[in-house]
Amino acid sequence: DIVPHHLGHAPLDCDSGPNLPPLGRIPTNPQRQAKAVQQKLAVLERLKNELASVIKYDDGHMVVASLALIGQAYQHMAASIYAVPMPKGLDDDGIKQYKAGVDQIARPFQEKAVENYKTAIERGRELEGYNEWMKIAHRELAALNIPGFVDDGETVILTKVPDWMGI
Repeated sequence: DIVPHHLGHAPLDCDSGPNLPPLGRIPTNPQRQAKAVQQKLAVLERLKNELASVIKYDDGHMVVASLALIGQAYQHMAASIYAVPMPKGLDDDGIKQYKAGVDQIARPFQEKAVENYKTAIERGRELEGYNEWMKIAHRELAALNIPGFVDDGETVILTKVPDWMGI
């Protein structure tokens, strides 16, 4: 079970902020990189599957927290790929080719992160799931220089009190 406990059980404490499970690092040894990437992809897939079941509850706070956490996992995957050290001994053309190849592998993960962050914000607005995770999604989009998203340091406040008693 890799879903953080506060996402998998109601009532939720979705204001606790990021709690991304450890995804590991990609080693510098090229012979071990493929295995490390496959392990990271397996953790990412398990996280997505477990959080998909949380999203089905259609509770604004849980949806926003789950989507933002998935976005962070994708963003971490992209950052890990971009951070792998360049092989030694490459000439200028080799460096350009290497960087283009890395970008081709990492960019789809970054795009999925952006997609999940945007969806977290959209669904949060629809379901009135305004919490710290919505702010995190907005801040991450701003950090990725996505047009229309600026982190002005806003404070998230609860605009609707949840009815925990079912009245």
